[in-house]
Amino acid sequence: NKTKTMTAKSFFLSVIFSTSTLPFTLSTNFAETRLFLRAEDDRLIRPTPTEQTLINQNTEACGEGLDSAFATVILPEINYPRWDAAASVITLCTNQNPRNRARLWQFGDALHRALVAMGRNIITQEGVTWVAAAAAFETIESAIIESPENHDLFMKADVVGAVMHAMSLPCRGASYCHLAQMRAALVIEALTASYCFTETGDCEWEYDHNLKHVELEPHMTIKFDPEQVRLNIIHNRELLTHLIEMACSGPIDEEPDDELYPWPSRAKFNQGSAKVKTIKPWAAAAALRNLALSPAAHGAIAPAFKCLCDLTRSPDALEEVKGEETINRLGFQEGDCPRLYDERCMDLDGWRDSEGDDCQTYEVNRWCAEYGEKEDQRGVIADDACCACGGGSTKQQMLK
Repeated sequence: NKTKTMTAKSFFLSVIFSTSTLPFTLSTNFAETRLFLRAEDDRLIRPTPTEQTLINQNTEACGEGLDSAFATVILPEINYPRWDAAASVITLCTNQNPRNRARLWQFGDALHRALVAMGRNIITQEGVTWVAAAAAFETIESAIIESPENHDLFMKADVVGAVMHAMSLPCRGASYCHLAQMRAALVIEALTASYCFTETGDCEWEYDHNLKHVELEPHMTIKFDPEQVRLNIIHNRELLTHLIEMACSGPIDEEPDDELYPWPSRAKFNQGSAKVKTIKPWAAAAALRNLALSPAAHGAIAPAFKCLCDLTRSPDALEEVKGEETINRLGFQEGDCPRLYDERCMDLDGWRDSEGDDCQTYEVNRWCAEYGEKEDQRGVIADDACCACGGGSTKQQMLK
């Protein structure tokens, strides 16, 4: 379309960037551009960019660098590591940046089709293809947020089909498969999110027990609501089953370890964290959370209720919040969940750890997974003394 091309060109020429802070050549080194934009932010999961990343978005890294990344992603020559780095640059430039998000749809649908293909073209035994797929899905998620134009172009490119393909493949042991599947679930979250005319674009919902579905808070107005997309995914039983199974593989219940047992909110970029299945359940819950905006989803998601309840008790903030928000949108409260332990259970009388914290404090703060081995002055650990940690009265009897 000639008009669209002229508009895009005018847009690119109107943006003025600073080049003085870049110690590398943009057109040839996406890996360095990625590190520059990350600005020492080593989080694997970044709900929001750091202040320094936002500053670096206003350099040529997201000017010429973003244009070069677009051109690289659509190249037909297979180069997974370069695709991965280029897609990551696009993600970092578009995160909380509506101007740069708009540049994707202004560039044209070839970019959307290429990113979806990158997410779909996975060779199970080749980790490099999983890494590229994860980068593509992260880019797609970032581009969709508050952008109906990108949302529509990715739907036309069959992004849901690519997500379903990635989630249907088996993950064997420590593998970047887990990272790709986490990112794929977050694409579903982005595709099914509603946006409002607010400063952040977020909408606030409240479950109406008379109408038996969620209602938008009266002071808010919908800007974009993809209800038909939600309905299509709800009726896609295979994909919905994958999401429920992924959510039900949580919550985390062991002490965190960056390499062997990462907690999602603490997982680190470029470490073993990206290869472990514990990073996935919260993302599936996030997708179910947005699907629950549709009344049609409630019966379909019902099999996941206990799993979602388990997530609400997670010591990890991402799992806890997504679990709570999902059961709230289904019309339940945390008090409707099954009890964590038998009501007849009694904590070991007088138990306090070396810092003076008792079993109730452990339960409220969800400390059992991380600090369950802490002892009191008698040498009894929290895991044995506290009902919330799996101990309590039955363990007391064993100690007598």
